[in-house]
Formats: sequence, structure tokens, C-alpha cells
Amino acid sequence: MKRMFAMAAAVLLSLVLVSCGAAATGSSRDSVSGTVAASGTASVSESSVTDNEWKSAYESYMDHLYQSSKHPGLLHYFVRDIDQNGAPELFVIDHGVEPDKDELTVYTYAEDGVTETGGRGMNGTTRFLYSEDPSCPGVFSFDVGGGLERYGYMTLGDGRLSDIDLWNEDYSGISKILGKDRGRIEETSSDKQLIRESKKVYKKNQDIEYLKIKAKNVIPGEQG
Repeated sequence: MKRMFAMAAAVLLSLVLVSCGAAATGSSRDSVSGTVAASGTASVSESSVTDNEWKSAYESYMDHLYQSSKHPGLLHYFVRDIDQNGAPELFVIDHGVEPDKDELTVYTYAEDGVTETGGRGMNGTTRFLYSEDPSCPGVFSFDVGGGLERYGYMTLGDGRLSDIDLWNEDYSGISKILGKDRGRIEETSSDKQLIRESKKVYKKNQDIEYLKIKAKNVIPGEQG
């Protein structure tokens, strides 16, 4: 009889231990795996990236940019997590580049280092704006050129920068001058949600703040 009680106690103890192990399993908000379980909980993998890792890599890279630039006073940056993997992208603005070069260059971070994903030109009217809608984590853009006000959206696809034209407004009447049959507003994307959000963030002046790149850089606080 005592042996039966001992066996039952051993079985009960093993069940308790298994249950505690399952309850202790979870993901850490301090690391990112880039994968999401079906339940919506981030699963931490061996390739997880911590905040300290991407910040340190970006800070060191900007230190290098500053030291190697002929015009370091014209360098600015901001960071935004446009692919929502927990490690924000680094947006570097260089107002001193040659006319045929992109003023904005976007970088991403992985465990093997900082990688360039693409870039785009800018002009004196260019603005970059953010959305508070979590379904629109990318960067909205506004430019004026060729008689049109142009609105776009930047995101990442397969590790490359995707700069999408959303819509434009012919504020100058250039379309009639050129003999084009179109209305004042022309939608160049079929994504109605992005178009609506673009108009909203522009109307609310939700501009992204640029920070100066320095000789020694420290990325401040929480980043989007």
C-alpha cells in the first residue's frame, strides 16, 4: 500500500512540474525574433535582437558617417520600426549630397550588421510624417514637384525599401496645360486606407522630428 502511495505522489509531482514549466514559457519584450506565434505572442528565436544591439550598431554607424563626411553639419536622422519586427530602421538624411544622389538613405539591422535597404530624393518641400494607427507603421511622405503635390508611403518588402505613390493633387493646373484629362485629385494607389491615413496625418501635421548626427551619437528614449 505504501508503494502505491509513493508511485501516486511521484506522478502528481511530475504533473505539477510540467505545469509550472508551461506557465513560465513566454516571450521577452526586450528581444525580437521577427516571428509571431498564432496566438499573437512573439516567439524568441536564436536570432533575436536586443535594443542594445541595434542601438549600438546604429550609433557606431552614425559616428562613422560623421567622421567620414565632408559636411557633417548637414547630416540628420530618425528611426522608425516600419516593418514592426521590434528593431527600428535608421533613416539618414544628408542635405550635402550631390544632385544625382539620394538625400535619404534607409538602413535596417540584423545580427550580421547594418544594411542599406534603399533611398529616395528630397527637395525643399519634402516632409516625412507618422501615423498613430498601428496598421500603418511606415513613413508617409509629402513633396511638391512638377506642379503637383505628391503623397506617398515608405515601407519594407523583402528587406528592400518600398516607396509607394498614393495620390497627388494638381494645385497649379499643370494637367490642363499639358492636355491631360484628369481631375484635381488623382489616386495612384488602390489602397484606400493608406490614402485616407495620408490625408489625415498631413492635415494634423504629424511630422517626424529629425535629430542631428553628431561626432558621438546616442539614440534617445523609446523609438517608434
